[in-house]
Amino acid sequence: MESIVNRLFKAGARRGFGGSQPWMIVAIVTGTIRVIRKLANPKPETVWRQALQPGDRFEVTVRGTTKR
Repeated sequence: MESIVNRLFKAGARRGFGGSQPWMIVAIVTGTIRVIRKLANPKPETVWRQALQPGDRFEVTVRGTTKR
């Protein structure tokens, strides 16, 4: 679904700025869908990040449960 919206947005913007009003409407609608999706689904927060060297190990531990 995401790739369809992206393809329609790109085609609509390209053809819409070329002078086609229906394609400009497609670009506006799909652009709005993209913005709403981005606002509704923010990226997960990165808690820790570090480069690993060969031979390094790490352990992932989950404390409690979170409901989404």
